[in-house]
Amino acid sequence: METTIDKQIDIYINDYLISNDNNSIIRLSDWLCKNYNQCNDIEKSVGLLLSFIGVQKNNASCMFNCGYAILSENNSFGISLIEKAASLNYGKALKFLANYYTFDDQKALYYWQQCLNCDDIDKGEVYENLGSLYFSIDNSDYKKGFEYLIIAADKYNMPYAKFRVASAYFYGEGIEQNTERAFQYCFESASLGCDSAQFWLGKDYYISDEFKLETDLEKAKYYLTLAYNQGNAKAAYFLGLMYYFGEGVNKDYYTALNYFKNAKDEEIWQACAFLGQIYFEQENYFLARIELEKSFLENDILINGSTLAQIYKDGLQCEKDISKAIKCYEILIENKEASELDISYVADCYFYGNGVPQNLEKAAKYYDLIEYSNAYAKYQLGCIALDPTSSISSNRCILYFEGAGAKGYTAAYQKLGDYFESINNMDRAFDYYVKCFELGDAESAYKAGKVCETGTAARQKNLAEAVNWYKKASEKGCEKATEELKHFKSTLFGYRRI
Repeated sequence: METTIDKQIDIYINDYLISNDNNSIIRLSDWLCKNYNQCNDIEKSVGLLLSFIGVQKNNASCMFNCGYAILSENNSFGISLIEKAASLNYGKALKFLANYYTFDDQKALYYWQQCLNCDDIDKGEVYENLGSLYFSIDNSDYKKGFEYLIIAADKYNMPYAKFRVASAYFYGEGIEQNTERAFQYCFESASLGCDSAQFWLGKDYYISDEFKLETDLEKAKYYLTLAYNQGNAKAAYFLGLMYYFGEGVNKDYYTALNYFKNAKDEEIWQACAFLGQIYFEQENYFLARIELEKSFLENDILINGSTLAQIYKDGLQCEKDISKAIKCYEILIENKEASELDISYVADCYFYGNGVPQNLEKAAKYYDLIEYSNAYAKYQLGCIALDPTSSISSNRCILYFEGAGAKGYTAAYQKLGDYFESINNMDRAFDYYVKCFELGDAESAYKAGKVCETGTAARQKNLAEAVNWYKKASEKGCEKATEELKHFKSTLFGYRRI
């Protein structure tokens, strides 16, 4: 320990012994408050002993300084000394306790109110804190809070108070709603350096949000940068977005990455979602998965959740896990944030039992979400309706397959042909095989030929027409039709089976 501390204590002790002057005690008390953590145990004991003489003489300054010095070693005793100093209306003690009791709104409110009676405390800060407390305590009193805040804003020009007044005017809390006045106070607050106001303006110039300001990316960047330079994490997130999308600035993933990292440090989980996407596009799938799990699975941020699902689905720098991918997609589906492709993938997994147990009911549930516009989904619903274990009526397969076929899904007409053939309605079966062939399906021509070869209730057996259909099918590469043609020989009167 440096001897200067020993000497300083000696000076104060000799001062007191010679003069019995209380000022020497106060000076030691002030010095102790500043240097307590640098003293060794003996020096602390000697210094405190002399300072406590001041406490015994009911000196508020000594009480506060001694209490403040020993807080880290004896919190309850330190606070009791500071509270005793506060009871003597000592400004430093009152302000300290007002800030200390952030966990007890009523005590904080009491001490800030006591601060109003102290001339040596910045009244602007007191009014600002009282107003803010009335807005945040249980059973908030917005009207009373506004009364304090407007004094801090107008009389004492407090930047944060102006921001809170702006917010009160904007949302109509404690005062009649007035967007124009809200903007004016927000602008004044930002001009005085309040980062919250700077962020508010920057965000509004960027996305034309609450004030509905005309988009001005230059002003957006200006105000967001001011706020960011004061450590505002939300501003870092929006600056990250500007560089990520190249809005008002050159697109720059590296700069965006740095802004998002700073926002993430303050638990702005949306930033993690974009960090994950950047890492994904850089093919660093390991880091992408870590960031996206943090944002999507742990904090319910839906942005880029499908990217995490893809990482699981394809096993990108991790073990392939389709069940985890499906879990991600189902979260997106539940929140109406999934694409048709995502929904179709999940439905297929349940339909075929890929990565999860087969479940036709769940498959039908997901296909049904997109069937109005998706021909494949209509077709799959038709297939489910035909399954004997399905709760969907088999008759509905006709509607589903008709809808899919009308949208150009060839296999749907073939399914209808097979369905009507299975219930011995060969005329309707033939009609659907023809439709299916017209959409380019060779096998359907072969099946139409089979119907012509055997005949139906409405049409007689016609071998020539059957051969014609077999030829059409064969020309399009249907091997079964080619084989059928080999069994026919041309005769004078037509064709005969040999």
